[in-house]
Amino acid sequence: MALVVYDSYEKKKRRFEPLHAGKVSIYTCGLTVYGPMHIGHASTYMRWDAIREYLQYWKGYKVTLVRNITDFGHMTEEETDSGEDKIKKGMKRENLTADQLTQKYIDDYFKCSDNLKIERPDESPRATKFVPQMIKYIHELLKKGYAYEAGGNVYFDVAKLGKRYGKLSGMSVDQLKVGAGGHTEEDTNKRNHFDFVLWKAHRPEHAYKWNSPWGEGMPGWHTECIVMSEHYFGKEFDIKAGGMDNKVPHHECEIAQSVAMQGKPQAKYFFHTGLVTINGEKMAKSKGNFITAADLLKKESPGTLRIWAFSSHYRSAIDFDQKSIDQAKKTVETLNRLTASLQATKGKDSNPNAADAVNKADADFTAAMDDDFNTPLALSVLHDLAHKLNALNADGNIGKQDAKKALDFLKRADRIFKVIDFTQKKEKVPSAISELAKARERARAAKDWKRADELRVEISKQGWTVQDTPTGPKLEKAS
Repeated sequence: MALVVYDSYEKKKRRFEPLHAGKVSIYTCGLTVYGPMHIGHASTYMRWDAIREYLQYWKGYKVTLVRNITDFGHMTEEETDSGEDKIKKGMKRENLTADQLTQKYIDDYFKCSDNLKIERPDESPRATKFVPQMIKYIHELLKKGYAYEAGGNVYFDVAKLGKRYGKLSGMSVDQLKVGAGGHTEEDTNKRNHFDFVLWKAHRPEHAYKWNSPWGEGMPGWHTECIVMSEHYFGKEFDIKAGGMDNKVPHHECEIAQSVAMQGKPQAKYFFHTGLVTINGEKMAKSKGNFITAADLLKKESPGTLRIWAFSSHYRSAIDFDQKSIDQAKKTVETLNRLTASLQATKGKDSNPNAADAVNKADADFTAAMDDDFNTPLALSVLHDLAHKLNALNADGNIGKQDAKKALDFLKRADRIFKVIDFTQKKEKVPSAISELAKARERARAAKDWKRADELRVEISKQGWTVQDTPTGPKLEKAS
């Protein structure tokens, strides 16, 4: 089955065919390092990690991932690209220099990402290192007639694109004139209020400034990524990815520049991730529900958080609440129990039912992920396999070869999910629990069902479960 992906630009599913056979180039928008990595960043990067790993280890592509670090340029009013520079705001808040502040949160980003088992990008370019290239790019847009100077700033002339602007968002220039998409900044230097800034003249609320043909200032937000992606991949690459909040205006404005320069977007496919809510509400410090990745990792395991992130489709919004976290914990426990059970299997005879269950799971897992990386469906495949194999193993109907086949499949699937502990050892049953289990067996043999039930409850109170099988009672540590 061919891999099919949803392209936000074309607004439909398309067969995935990279520009170069056997290779995939991905550019994902990174965070602005004025504060700590939070649950929204974590969710997005874990979801992209699963996509990257599937392309690498399941589909066999050589994947190159670039994720930028924005260490200047974002304004507090992102949609209008106005307000105070977020880096400058962080400097005031923490009494640090710009370089000290950005390095602090770059370190936080990498530490949290590593702890969440997110494979690092192949390249993590910092925007401040590419300003000369951005100035050159803006100069080319001016030469082509798609930009203009006014008041020490340089703006992109959106009207010059006409109907070629707005395909990603589905908004036309006429719609933008009535304030759609956040292009409502009052700036008397602009020809039209929906034009966006390419170069900002320096103001006291900016953390950085560089010299340019238009005076001191800094590049606009929307020019950063397009220049850095071209540096690593050239004028065209496979996948541009970001959160749903990046679609407008950021990606729309990037596409506008690319269309002006080369007649089409840089990326062949655009992916966008659903946003995170906290107990059904938008996350905000003012609401007291702002959760950093570091704080999250103090309370929950990386496996639990990864399963939570994969429990909804990457394009869907995802809610963080106790119910979803508890369900994620159960999933991790289910997979770990299955793995421990398979590792402890001592049967000799192969069972065709076990082999069939693994073969079906392998095919169904691939089909789910090939359908636009449907991780919730892929997880349900693992749940079904656990149910089938646990039932067979409880009856002693799984041999060592069956167990090896199942474990090999789980290891492959876990290259994507990264949640199963394959080093776990089956916990030794304490003698007191063994004696309770033996007493229960004697009660069962005497048909003293009341006493047998009392002993089962006592075993449960001490943190163990007992399962009756044809070969005798099976004791396991309760999850």
